[in-house]
Amino acid sequence: MTGYRVFLLLILGSLLVACGAPAPTATTAPAPTQEATIPPKTATPLPLPTLTPTPTPATAEAVIIGLLQDREPDTLWPLGNLTDEQRLILEAVMEPPMTTLNFDLQPVLFEQVPTLENGGAHWITTRVPIDPATGAITVTDTGVYTQAQQLQVTFRLRPNLYWSDGRPLQAKDSVFGYSVACTPEAGYTAYARCEKVERYEAVDARTIRVTFKPNVRELDYSTYYWPFFPEHAWSRYTVEEMTRAEEVAHRLSPSYGPYMVQDWVRGDSITLVRNPYYAVHGRDDPRVGKLIFKFAPDAYGLLSQLLAGQVDLVERRGLQGLEPRLLQALEENGLLRLYVRPALLWENIVMNLNDPADLSKPHPALGDLRVRQALAYATNRPEMARAIYLFPAPVLNSWVLPDHWAYPGDEALTLYPYDPVKASTLLEEAGWILADDGYRYKDGQRLHLRLYILAGQEFRETIAQQFQGALGPLGIEIEVVRVPEEDWYGENSPLLRREFDLAEFAWVAGMEPDGQVAYTCGEIPSEANGWRGQN
Repeated sequence: MTGYRVFLLLILGSLLVACGAPAPTATTAPAPTQEATIPPKTATPLPLPTLTPTPTPATAEAVIIGLLQDREPDTLWPLGNLTDEQRLILEAVMEPPMTTLNFDLQPVLFEQVPTLENGGAHWITTRVPIDPATGAITVTDTGVYTQAQQLQVTFRLRPNLYWSDGRPLQAKDSVFGYSVACTPEAGYTAYARCEKVERYEAVDARTIRVTFKPNVRELDYSTYYWPFFPEHAWSRYTVEEMTRAEEVAHRLSPSYGPYMVQDWVRGDSITLVRNPYYAVHGRDDPRVGKLIFKFAPDAYGLLSQLLAGQVDLVERRGLQGLEPRLLQALEENGLLRLYVRPALLWENIVMNLNDPADLSKPHPALGDLRVRQALAYATNRPEMARAIYLFPAPVLNSWVLPDHWAYPGDEALTLYPYDPVKASTLLEEAGWILADDGYRYKDGQRLHLRLYILAGQEFRETIAQQFQGALGPLGIEIEVVRVPEEDWYGENSPLLRREFDLAEFAWVAGMEPDGQVAYTCGEIPSEANGWRGQN
């Protein structure tokens, strides 16, 4: 198999700051949190301010969440390419119909997650026209037919769901959401899903049925529902008008989540208040009456407001640029509390198995399994994690996270502990001999590898430096190539065109392991497939 493989994996942590020294009897429900990257560790300590912690009351009418001013959303239109800040607000206003905790689906608005096993999904046999010349299914009635399988999935809403204006939330509202999302003007980022569905219909007030096109097979068929949009309130707009209308794009009124937008003062704050009609499978109203998203010009301004008790929580991006050791010192002195948890993002360095100069040929060094193994053994990943992060970051042995349902266990995997002696032996076996100048050579060629990283990111600079420092003593020369963002993600990206020896970037885990996406031959970018693919 050609392509490239992952070998260095690091889990990143998420970081959230809350006001310090809360009262021990506090019962305030936590505000929604977001997963995030821990800022890299730096060496220069900053002075610790002398402040008195502000106690958090046992019950709070409002929780104030600090955000950076330049991260203030332009819109709350839910179908576009959403930022973390938009998602944070939208989850409170338009509660997800399903959650994805612990790499599984949990129904929220629906009675159950429909599956083939529980009868919520099933196959039907239909007669479809085909092109007589090719045998391909066609929408044109050619008079020639064949039998095809179609998957039908049924979603059943829980009873007693309401919009914030008191009108019932019904299946037709999701059908309306489907019709909007599948209109090009909506800017729906998952538009490809629309093209796999033949019918999306309301069977009755609480039942949605989706029928896939013939012979379409989707592993995540249980997630093929569309957002609920209030047909009774928004159908008077065109789709293009919706994306700009104050009632829709800026207030999402009416809404059905635990909160609704009360006020939005540009540059200052967004205020959410309880939805008086919120009731999902018997849950009580949220304990906090208001969520106020307060904007500050920079991270130090947010920190000052946090320490002064003017905000209760700081969203993780609001911490970027702050000295992590300062935050840790503030926590140790009881002035704030840090909440850290593993994230779904992980960093990896991938190896190109083909020669970047001629992709039809194996890579002159990395095409040899022994060299790839040597690089893995030569990298002290636990030490690298400790050098990069202030907080513990587990090292991965697979692209499947250890707490994922598909993780096979370490005993089923090939592990690569730090072992520079073994790495050196493997390099010698592969014919790469250490010379007097400190570098390895084979057939007169120095073992020189180019590591491509995204330019302008201190975090990735640190990873590259650590990698260079680990491989240099073994005689491997690592050249770091910094690629501007516009080129990294552009059509001529050296990543997509596989012009690198090594490349470092982040990946995100999901419910499905997705090995078939990242590690199969059909996903290798090439000129033939327009340089598309994930491998």
